[in-house]
Amino acid sequence: MQFDIRNDKASEDQNQTLVNEQECQSCQKQDLIKVLPLKQIQKSRKQLKRKTTIFDDEENGFKNPFEDSRVTRMIFEKGRTVELARFCLIVATVILNILEYEYSFSTYLTKNLDYELTILLFVIFSMSIIIILLTILTYQIDLEYRKCSRTISQKATLIETDLIWYLLVEIIIILPTSNPFTRNQYIVFIQRGSGEVRFYTINEIFTYIMFFRLYLLLNIGFKFQTYYSNRNGRLCRLYQTRFSTHLMLKLCIRQFPFHTLSWLFIVGLIQYTYQLEIAERSLLRTFEYINTENISKSLWVTMITIATVGYGDFYPYTDLGRISLGLGLFYGVSITSLFTAILYNMLQPDVGESKSWALLEKTQITKNMKQASSNIFFYFYKLKKQRIVAKRLNLQENLSGILSNLENYLSDVGIMRRMYRDIDGEEFMEMVKRKFDDSNHSFKDLKIDLQEMMEQHQLIRNCLEKNQDSKLFKVKPFEYQNLHQGQFSSPQSYQYKLNTEDQLSKDDDFFENLEESNRDSCLMSFHD
Repeated sequence: MQFDIRNDKASEDQNQTLVNEQECQSCQKQDLIKVLPLKQIQKSRKQLKRKTTIFDDEENGFKNPFEDSRVTRMIFEKGRTVELARFCLIVATVILNILEYEYSFSTYLTKNLDYELTILLFVIFSMSIIIILLTILTYQIDLEYRKCSRTISQKATLIETDLIWYLLVEIIIILPTSNPFTRNQYIVFIQRGSGEVRFYTINEIFTYIMFFRLYLLLNIGFKFQTYYSNRNGRLCRLYQTRFSTHLMLKLCIRQFPFHTLSWLFIVGLIQYTYQLEIAERSLLRTFEYINTENISKSLWVTMITIATVGYGDFYPYTDLGRISLGLGLFYGVSITSLFTAILYNMLQPDVGESKSWALLEKTQITKNMKQASSNIFFYFYKLKKQRIVAKRLNLQENLSGILSNLENYLSDVGIMRRMYRDIDGEEFMEMVKRKFDDSNHSFKDLKIDLQEMMEQHQLIRNCLEKNQDSKLFKVKPFEYQNLHQGQFSSPQSYQYKLNTEDQLSKDDDFFENLEESNRDSCLMSFHD
């Protein structure tokens, strides 16, 4: 036998409506009063009263200032997918550019595989166009993400935001690429010192500029770190912090200092080494002959330049080579300064190490004070003995040496006592106190959050139990009799029946029976 709790509830609502109508007719004695059914009254109240939600209710005309995390998460993941495709295409174009340059340089006199190299240049050119389109799509997705996260106006365009400048910079870096249309075009220059005629091809200049795409790879790589997520973006917006790859760089340096620094050094070494090689390799050829090349010199010069050593045994002869090493010098100064700051931060002792160091210093000073005190007693005994001997023999002995030693040891003891007190001075104790206060505040905040979570959990549990008890007592008499006759094996099985039959309306009943004060206590609160 199955019970229909909803029909029972409807019959009770109709009975209550009839009672309300009779009372109103007896009290008012007016036929003009129109009494609405109880369900309709509740429905009208629900329409007038707006439910508390963090989502926009566009159908009812409400607009909420909070973002929809489901939409922003979807847009965020879509942007990461496009960035991953862009990363792979940039890596592919860099590798293909290197292969094309190396083979073209070694066979420019014989023109081997000329048709195949032309097809390769078309592929590189097509991939660069796709990268530009993906870059524009990436910034469009970023614009949409900012709109959905309510950080900019809903009517803002890409030109009206600061994203347009980042987009232009990336397009300027991607746009110069090797292509079949400029393959046989040359730039002639005179070698400094010798006066010989040298040349670059236009595609070699484009390959030189192409290596700046490694910075784009770094920028995209930081977007796949642990801290780069939609949730952390909301936290940054909550504290009015810019959520960007610059923040990811800071967090990676703080979390993984040497790994991040190593990757930055490797990327700079690869870029400036190959740029210097492209710039200087043109001195090994003319229109009639070509010499063999060796990349080891370019690697050595770039490494000592980034490390800010600069031995001067090798140096660039061309203008492009000097531009490359000039940029590498600024890059190396930044890397070296970053390494010094990381090393200094690692060598700074924490609170426990400082406390241990203070205790060791106190132990050493105590040991030195004991040694000085024993020396003082020794010289006092020596002074007394010398005076007794001199008095007995009626001698005039000079005791200035013993007295000076006593004065020195006494002053040493005074200095060590002051050092003992200064180890736990105001500066050190203030630092320790500040560290422990920060830890105590963190524990207090965590304790308050746990208490609020437990109160909300208990509130929800009480309301659910109250709602379930009210449903249990609304069973019809014959159904309650069947319940006692063993129709259900246990109250838990009957409760499971209630939950399965009323699964769709349990949340609605919970929010209907929840009081306004309790409803507000379940909401998220933001503190200054």
